[in-house]
Amino acid sequence: LTYCFSRRRRRRAEVKRIIKILKIDIDSDSDYRNAYEAENLVCYFWAVAYASFVTFVGLTLLFLATEIKLPEGEFLHVKLGGVDFPHEGSRLVFGMAFLGAYVWGLQHVFRRYSSNDLTSSVYYGFSMRMIFAAIIALVIYNAYTALAGSGDSKGEGGITANIWPAMAFLIGMFPQRGLRWLTEKFPILSPESDPSVRKAPLEMIEGIEIHDIMRLEEVGIDTCYDLATADFVPLVLKTPYSARQLIDWILQAKLCSYFGEAVKDLRLHGIRTVTDLNTLDEGGTKIDELAKTTTVTKLALECAFRSVKKEEKESNEIERLRKAGQVLGRFWEDKSVPK
Repeated sequence: LTYCFSRRRRRRAEVKRIIKILKIDIDSDSDYRNAYEAENLVCYFWAVAYASFVTFVGLTLLFLATEIKLPEGEFLHVKLGGVDFPHEGSRLVFGMAFLGAYVWGLQHVFRRYSSNDLTSSVYYGFSMRMIFAAIIALVIYNAYTALAGSGDSKGEGGITANIWPAMAFLIGMFPQRGLRWLTEKFPILSPESDPSVRKAPLEMIEGIEIHDIMRLEEVGIDTCYDLATADFVPLVLKTPYSARQLIDWILQAKLCSYFGEAVKDLRLHGIRTVTDLNTLDEGGTKIDELAKTTTVTKLALECAFRSVKKEEKESNEIERLRKAGQVLGRFWEDKSVPK
């Protein structure tokens, strides 16, 4: 309620400022008008109601197992191929993972509130994260118990049943790491990948952290390739990031799309974004030196240099991004800069 009636106005004012500076006619262009359509109170009501229901069920299973008459405070066991599932202790592991995701979610909601970016989808994502984390912890616990050949208190590596609740809480805070454990133990769960395709996760970009990755994923940006080809104007309207920050990330993503993990070597030589390739000279000594001192080949450097420097479409896009950053990044009138 505080966000709907107070802080959301700040975000709407910033969006109006961006639209005015970029001279977008939202009255005649409905696409840009719909890029940031203020959600009404009903949208928030259903989102918060859903998150509240999921939270109520999960925390009830954790703290009120006896009161809701669960037998011996555990989930009901079923026979799967002659094996009891879930194992004893699964209810506590499930609940602690749920609690970990709940605590993490509170921090995430406050972060989105502070950045004037608390949309209704945050609560749906919050709910799905709690469910996802609890299920992942439950599967890991039962898989580990089965691999250890024990259904009671002891397992491999000295991990006892008393440690599992704390482990489950951490899995709830970081469910992706729990999922990574599963894929390592069971390779059949790992998706097949083409070795010729360079991996370019958003973590490769300097300045992006887990909350930023989650926010970009909400608008369909999962990799550096997606960010490198993203349309800048809808992105700056839909997300709380400043124009200069988004432009810096996009230019970094373009460099990552050219070289993949080899950008780590290029950063050591002062090449951080795709615009830094302009400092190279085709056929000169700089490209030869980089080819000798990094894992990047001379051919790859020359191809990227020509693409940035000589291809009209790519160079024009980079120039437009640079000018947009200059205009939107000014909070005072600078008469020395031509309009």
